[in-house]
Parts: sequence; structure tokens; C-alpha cells
Amino acid sequence: GDAQGFKLHKLWQAPEQGVFLKGLAVIDDIAYFGISPQAPRSARDDPRHNNDLAAFDLISGNLLWRRTVPTAGLLNTVSAPHLSVGSTYLPSYTGRPETEAVKQHHSSEEVAWAMESLVEIGYPPKIGGYWSSGLPYLNANIKATKRPWEAGLQLPLLMLNISKLQAAVAGLPAEAWTYEYQAKHSAVMAGREGNQAAFKPGVEGIVLLFSANDGHGPVYKFPAYEYFKDALEPLLEEIVGKRDMQHIIRLQLALMKPGVSDIKIHVDSGGYAIRGHRIHIPVFTHPDVSFDVCPHRYQPDPEHIPGPGEQQRMLDIQECYKIPTVEGFVFELNNRAAHKVSNLSPIERVHVVFDLCEEPHPRVDVPRGTVCDYDMEQGLICK
Repeated sequence: GDAQGFKLHKLWQAPEQGVFLKGLAVIDDIAYFGISPQAPRSARDDPRHNNDLAAFDLISGNLLWRRTVPTAGLLNTVSAPHLSVGSTYLPSYTGRPETEAVKQHHSSEEVAWAMESLVEIGYPPKIGGYWSSGLPYLNANIKATKRPWEAGLQLPLLMLNISKLQAAVAGLPAEAWTYEYQAKHSAVMAGREGNQAAFKPGVEGIVLLFSANDGHGPVYKFPAYEYFKDALEPLLEEIVGKRDMQHIIRLQLALMKPGVSDIKIHVDSGGYAIRGHRIHIPVFTHPDVSFDVCPHRYQPDPEHIPGPGEQQRMLDIQECYKIPTVEGFVFELNNRAAHKVSNLSPIERVHVVFDLCEEPHPRVDVPRGTVCDYDMEQGLICK
């Protein structure tokens, strides 16, 4: 049932009879609790009785370990007083500041609902670490495997007040999204027309920061960055922390026109995607915009009965799930899993999209009129 509006979920129970769970401390999204044998109250301080201590990952939903510890009686309390005086009833974190972003992450109804949805479909996010803001990021090591979707499809982060950013985007002239306008007033990326036509017909963009495809080398800051700076930088700092702003290697706005634009199913490649983290800030969107992530699932072929020494034939099934993308709802997308977007709404859909690596990168300002292009030998060249 529900308790004061919260849904109750059974996460784990001991497989054997005759035990009960006692004491709880949550540290870095890991729940630590005792497993005690049932005994009469008079025997609970018997030094011959020991108990188990267990660790359960609340993000992945897995029991990490269970060990017997010499408690010499009932294990009554598990706590971390060095982290928080309230560690017996509130989660605690090591090396993570209690920033407003972290508080928002843990209190947002939108984040809680999205996280619950991901758990229900079987793709909870696997955490690889934390930005200096205290917010988590997906495990890049899992993203780099042959089954990258096992890192999770989406990592919900927080809700932001994006009214200033919305005003900045709404104040742009329509031609600001065109290649010609940006070539004159900012800088442009050349040689991307074929990719855009093949995978993102009808989609327009404004590049603010860009890097080489492998994610190495300097990050080039385009003049258009200055127009969005006051509206965008405070949001970026809240998401990743001021210390990690230099970890951003790509930053752009993407506009999907209503009815005529389509981002076809694809997987992002290159070092910037394999080692990095893709974060979205929906600026303008609509319920009729569908953002789908499509992982693969392998199951035995029911029509195949393996003979002696023969392996079971497996079916490769790709299923698509619509992820939440309401305005101001910041999330990390696992762009190493196949994904697609369609805009069947009556409005222009606009997202801020940026990529981060787990190490800082130097920045180079490029002057107005700069054209950046790829060279097979030298990489990204801006001149």
C-alpha cells in the first residue's frame, strides 16, 4: 500500500526463515543493515550470538555482500556518525557536498517518478561517480562494453528554473539557426551536412562549444556562447559544479521543427561518447515529442532445441522505451544505446545538449567567421 503518498516497494528479503532485518544506514546510495536470528529478548545480549551485516545497492537493486560480524548479541543500530548525526534516518554521502542540486535530486517528484519508471522496465541507472556539484553520472566503463544499455538508459538529475534560458532562446531571430547566419555572426562546423541529412533531417543547431571526435585536445568556444552565457552558465554550474565546468567538451542547442524533423535511430560513436557523458536540458517541448531509447534484449529462441554440445540459439530483440523529457527536467542520456526522437507536436522542440569528460580540457576562443572542419590526419581544425 501507500504511506502518506509514497509507494512502498519490497527491495530484498532474506532467503531463509527465522531472521529479521534490524538497523539501517544509507551511504552513497548503498543500504547497510543487520540480519539477526529471531531469539527471545533475554538472549539478545548473549555474547555467543553473532549477526550478519549486508550491503544493498539501491540504484542497481543488487545485494552486494553479506557477512557475519562478531556482534556478541543483537545488532541493533547501523550508523555513520562521522558523516551525519542523522545517519540512522537520513541518507549520507562521502565526498559529496549537500548542494542545492543534490537536495533537488533527492526531493524532486519528477526525478523520483522517472527513476521508478526506469527500475520498472529493468534498466536502472548504474552510477560511475559524481560531479563536484554532488550529482551522479552514469558508469562510463559499462557504456564502453558491447552491452552499453546495461549502464541504464537515462539518469534523471533534477528540475531547474529555465525561464531565463527560455527567454534567451525565444529572443533569437528565426535565421539564427541557419548555417549562413552563424557563419557571419559566430563560427560554424563544416562537413556535417551529410550526417545531418541522413540521421537528423529538419533538425537545426547552434554550436557553443565543440571538440574533436575522439574527445581529446582543446575545446573550441564559438562566439555564440556569449549570447547565452548569462542564462546558461548558472544552470551548467548547478548541474556539474563550478569546478567541473572545464570538463564540458561540447555544448549546443538543437531545434526540431514541428512535423518535418526527425532524429532517426542511431548510436553515438567516438571517444566523446564512449568516455563522456551526454546531458540534456529540455528548453521547449511538448507531450507529442517522443524521445525513445532502444536497448537490445537477448532471450532463448523458443523454436530452437539445442542438440548435444550445441549452444542455445538466442534472439536479439530491440525494444524502445519513451523517456521523460519535460521542460527543465535535466537528465543524462546513455547515448551509447540506440535512440531516436520524433516531433509530432505543433511547436519547435529545443534542447540544450552538452557532453562532459571525467577530466578537464583547455579552451580556445575562436573569432567570428571561423570555420571548423575535420582533417583525417590532424583531427579538428578551426581556422
